[in-house]
Amino acid sequence: DCGTRYGLIGDSSLYTKRNNKKKSYISSVLREKYRFVNLTERIFPGGGVRDLIGYLKTGPELDVLGVSYFGNEHTLRAMDVKTHGRYWQDVFRCCRKVAGRVVFFIGGYAAKYTYGR
Repeated sequence: DCGTRYGLIGDSSLYTKRNNKKKSYISSVLREKYRFVNLTERIFPGGGVRDLIGYLKTGPELDVLGVSYFGNEHTLRAMDVKTHGRYWQDVFRCCRKVAGRVVFFIGGYAAKYTYGR
């Protein structure tokens, strides 16, 4: 539907790097292959949960929002569950206000680096 407003927000997990180091954006595939003509994206390479919150508080209203989060901010230290729990509550609250439907793609860091084991 051309009138549906789609959005993508996330860290560098919204693109992949090919062998030649060229970035391949998920948004490009959605636009070209699946004809997502009304797609807004905001990428925070190396960004964290606070970046998501900041954008969600000021970004556009959407019908469908995709949130992609790898977890790079936890590479230097373990996650503070109390602090990040509050951040994620804010993310969920903001998502409810911004979009009618939200799809989350979360993970990667824990699996790749055996975080929490």
